[in-house]
Amino acid sequence: QGWVSTSQETLGTLFLAILTCIVGHRAYIGTLSPGAAGLALSYAISMPRDLMWLSRRLANMEVEFVSIERVMEYVRLPDEDAAHALTRGPIGDDDVTGQAVPLARSFAVLAQGLRLRYDAVGPWVLDGLSVRLPVGARAAVVGRTGCGKSSLL
Repeated sequence: QGWVSTSQETLGTLFLAILTCIVGHRAYIGTLSPGAAGLALSYAISMPRDLMWLSRRLANMEVEFVSIERVMEYVRLPDEDAAHALTRGPIGDDDVTGQAVPLARSFAVLAQGLRLRYDAVGPWVLDGLSVRLPVGARAAVVGRTGCGKSSLL
């Protein structure tokens, strides 16, 4: 962010110097009144600061629009039933292979052959993950960036 401020300040100062030369020359040859020249220079002096303020507002607005983009992405998601039908078929007590999964009440977390992807045509983020965590057990999920830790949760 420092280089942006420095470049904007430099460009604004260069523009101010050019404008001062033009206004000074016109006032010197008499085509511009001294009052208009003073008004033009007083507005031109604040221009670098105003340009920096404008660029910061635009950058903040861009950051704010990211949240709107996320909301719009969630609004466009298909219903869970439709998405589930695209990936595995009807909802039931079957795992991915079609075999019945016994209800395990001794496990706090039980996942067998877990498969997850973010949209109907995208790649599998989690593919064939099986986890069994007994009640009261502690577990840590570790891994590289993008390996699916957050998706698992």
